[in-house]
Amino acid sequence: MSKSIHTVRKRCEWCGAEFIAQKRTTKFCSHRCSGFAYKDKKRRQEVALDEMAFQEGEKQRVIEKSILSVKETATLLGISTRAVYGLLYRGTLAATRLSSRMTRIKRSDIDAMLDANPYQRREREIKPITDFYTSKEVMELLGVGNSGLYKIANTNHWPKMLHRGRTLWSKRHVDSYKVKRDAKRREKELSDQAEYLTVPEAMAKYGCTRDQLDHYLKTYDVRRVKEGRIIRILKIDLDPVFAPPIL
Repeated sequence: MSKSIHTVRKRCEWCGAEFIAQKRTTKFCSHRCSGFAYKDKKRRQEVALDEMAFQEGEKQRVIEKSILSVKETATLLGISTRAVYGLLYRGTLAATRLSSRMTRIKRSDIDAMLDANPYQRREREIKPITDFYTSKEVMELLGVGNSGLYKIANTNHWPKMLHRGRTLWSKRHVDSYKVKRDAKRREKELSDQAEYLTVPEAMAKYGCTRDQLDHYLKTYDVRRVKEGRIIRILKIDLDPVFAPPIL
């Protein structure tokens, strides 16, 4: 990358000192900090590799044992000790409690648990489509043209079929889309008719600070819309929040 004619103020990712960089990609203030960071990165990678090798050795050691502790069982199954205790409490996995702080699990019991609970793929239930609309019926129902119909169908992945040269559309999918579209339109109409307050107007009306208003908006999930940099808050949602308590 070529040297920029503009300098950039940055902070060194190693020592934290502020410096002037010639390139936006520069991360360190000097070659010395860059070297330290590189050595630290290599050291972390080596530690991670050593940890992986240790975990593999532990797992191999556990595999060879016939009686395991809860921690060793968790290592063998690749789950947490809490998950192992969950299996024990539900009776899914058998174990022997030698004392209040010592639980031992047979390897044969683990194998029996795994053999008794094989994974079964759930087949997705597909409802057969028996009712259809023609393209003309869909266009009349939704009030759209041919291009609008295909745009909506492609966006919502409507199933279709050809029958004697005519395109038939799934009635269930079309009706579901119409219900959702009409609900959104009604909500928009109500929203257009509703009264909104800007943040300064709400602060003046209810006599609260900006921090208090933000707290109420988040706590009570007050509906609001953002128009550019202006936030408009729905008044009918704010009135119950600031209403005096009923004794």
